[in-house]
Amino acid sequence: LLSVLTSSGCTGSHPFADVSPSSYGYGPVGCLYELGITKGISATAYGPGVAVTRVQMAAFLSRLLSVLTSSGCTGSHPFADVSPSSYGYGPVGCLYQLGITNGVSATTYGPGAAVTRAQMAAFLSRTYRFLMSG
Repeated sequence: LLSVLTSSGCTGSHPFADVSPSSYGYGPVGCLYELGITKGISATAYGPGVAVTRVQMAAFLSRLLSVLTSSGCTGSHPFADVSPSSYGYGPVGCLYQLGITNGVSATTYGPGAAVTRAQMAAFLSRTYRFLMSG
């Protein structure tokens, strides 16, 4: 990860007017934006105070995995509430197949539900375990 961040420059620049240069999040948001891991809620707004949904978390993590492994991260899954036409379908499928995410039931994912801190910890720790196992 360090080599990816170092080689990319990760300067922290981004187009989001709602993330102040004096904010602790300015550099991290810019770094992830430059790597293609995060996007804004519009071309010029990031929404730093907006909660992250489960489908957004899946998208962030699948993009991170794509950057770190230099391969795509998409797949299928059994969740009827994530449409095949949704931007989150492939990312949720990838994380499901890798054992990084589960649904809220056997057939539902809960894509619009906010990610709790405990869920975020589970997502990140499972992603770390996956990366360390390969």
